[in-house]
Amino acid sequence: MDTYEYVVADVFTKVPLEGNPTAVFLNSSGLSGERMQQIAQEMHLSETVFVL
Repeated sequence: MDTYEYVVADVFTKVPLEGNPTAVFLNSSGLSGERMQQIAQEMHLSETVFVL
């Protein structure tokens, strides 16, 4: 099983824990588009970002 490091950022707010949680994968090199889609679905968040 592969593992990937990510952070969850609370965006679109100035008040902690009242914004939109967004997963950010900081090192996504080597991931296929299909794998990124699978990961995004698994996160169950409205936004998931992959930094290449």
